[in-house]
Order: sequence, then C-alpha cells, then structure tokens
Amino acid sequence: GFAGQCHLDGFVARTIGELESDFISAKVGINIVNADSMKERSFVPALHAFLDTIRERKPTTPLLLVSPIACPTVEDHVGPTVHAGHYVGVLDGAAELRPGSLTLRRIRELVADVAAKRRASGDANLHHLDGLALFGEADVADLPDGLHPNAAGYARIGERFAELAFGAGGAFAQAGERHLDQRLGI
Repeated sequence: GFAGQCHLDGFVARTIGELESDFISAKVGINIVNADSMKERSFVPALHAFLDTIRERKPTTPLLLVSPIACPTVEDHVGPTVHAGHYVGVLDGAAELRPGSLTLRRIRELVADVAAKRRASGDANLHHLDGLALFGEADVADLPDGLHPNAAGYARIGERFAELAFGAGGAFAQAGERHLDQRLGI
C-alpha cells in the first residue's frame, strides 16, 4: 500500500515483476477514482501496460486482478474525494465538466473487461476477482469514514480473500498447494 498513491505506476509493476513470488494479487482502481487521476481513456491502457510490465518478468505466475471493494460515496459519483471531518465526501460539480471521469462501478467494469480480454488472448494465469465479493454493500457499516474498513471489515476481507483466492477453484488454489508442498518438502 502507498497510502492512497496506487495509480498503476510503472516502477511498481517493475518491482512486482522483479520480486520472487509464487502468486501476485493487485487490487486497482479506488485511488484513481479518489484522486480523479485518470480518465477512462488513460485508465485502460495504463492497466494493460501495468500488466504487460509484470508479465515481461513473470509470464506464467498466477496473477489475480481485484477490482475495488464497496464505497458508497463513489459508486456512482466521480471523484475526487475530499475529507470532510471524519468522513470522506465528493466534490459536487457538473458532470459535463468531467467527461471520462470514473466511478467505482465503471472501474469494476473496465477491470473485468481487461482481465477477460487478456485471458482470451492467452493469459490463462490471469484471474479476476470482483472486489464486491470481498466487501460489498452489506458490509458498508464497517466503513466508519465512508472509505476505509474498520478492523472487523479488514478481517472479513482477509477471510473472504483467503477462501476466494486459495480455496477450491480459486486463482491460487493449485499454486498454493504446490507452494505449501514445496515448503513442507512433500
């Protein structure tokens, strides 16, 4: 985590690609909406470039691309977000002044589409997980500031991620079993 600074930077992709890893997960999108740092036009190629950079170094490592968890403030409203006391809000403004700005709902669609296209083009080790499966609308009571989960929310995300990523049929299920077998000398 980069304290709200995850914006598909190339150096991060290079670093991920250079680290020894049995599997990789990347949750992308919320910081881009919060900062309104990319428009739809730049987000899609930036995500492809980020994945390309990782794949140049880790062509077959299982990679799980995760879209954002629920955040009611920006589900259907574009960023940027602002801190208003102990709560995160958005700036009001005419939507026509921000063409191409992204909402979380749109980011999720784009992430799913990029993952599907890359899998269809032959990257069988790239997987997608909708962040709402980790933390959805039913969980938002555990967002005390409207953006960040509390301890119970983070614990639930971790439990769900473990099951969805490493459980039967999960993106890392087979790689996790091989990794564990190697660690145990089996």
